[in-house]
Amino acid sequence: MFSPELLVVLKPFGILGLIVLAIVAIVSLVGNLSRARVPIAMIIALVVLAGLASLLIVVSMYRPTVFWGNVAQLADWGGDDSDCSDTLVPEADYCNDQRIGQIAVCWQNRNEGWPPGDRFNRCRNKTTWCTYKDENVRVGRAATGHAPPGRVYICAAAVSPG
Repeated sequence: MFSPELLVVLKPFGILGLIVLAIVAIVSLVGNLSRARVPIAMIIALVVLAGLASLLIVVSMYRPTVFWGNVAQLADWGGDDSDCSDTLVPEADYCNDQRIGQIAVCWQNRNEGWPPGDRFNRCRNKTTWCTYKDENVRVGRAATGHAPPGRVYICAAAVSPG
């Protein structure tokens, strides 16, 4: 009735593909079992629908979330800064779906080495601050060591209850 190839074809359609597959399965099942006993076919169809409804409820309860994860390492890449904040940990606004994998480095009691340029003025003369590295600095790129090491954070995503 169904082959693995059919599931591969439906994969891009996600939940909608699962619903279509369930409807086709129910119609096929009811058609095949209607010759036998109608109550059994209806029970099986209801079980399939209940399972699909349960799956939809579970999927809708969990949402992907993004957050700054502390990687418990000290490092820096010396430059390649896109922005900064005068905070002890990275600001949540700098971590979103488009920035997953981005790195931030934060220092406490470092009153020098602020990035040059007007956009970094809010970090100047602060002892606690973070920089947000640009697209050139991602997970897997070795730290350059051109600056004192700071606490490294990475913008990550996980599935959690919504």
